[in-house]
Amino acid sequence: SILMLGLPYGKKIIDLENIVSLEKKIVGSVGSGSKNFKDALELAPLLNLENFNKSVFSFIDWKSAWEEHKSARSLKVKLNLS
Repeated sequence: SILMLGLPYGKKIIDLENIVSLEKKIVGSVGSGSKNFKDALELAPLLNLENFNKSVFSFIDWKSAWEEHKSARSLKVKLNLS
């Protein structure tokens, strides 16, 4: 399964043969109903989400977080509000 978080902006080339032949399922979170969101939450523990937690900044350091976001070096930039 492929979990889509957000919208893939811009034109993307997608290999449909790979998706169909390997019977992959694409689950999205934007514009989906509660069943899709539940499915996405159930899939999340099965995924390697390590890259989603590499750029975590304290709230006080929001300017550095913003610069990291603009650089596009990180898959996800997070602010820790606690």
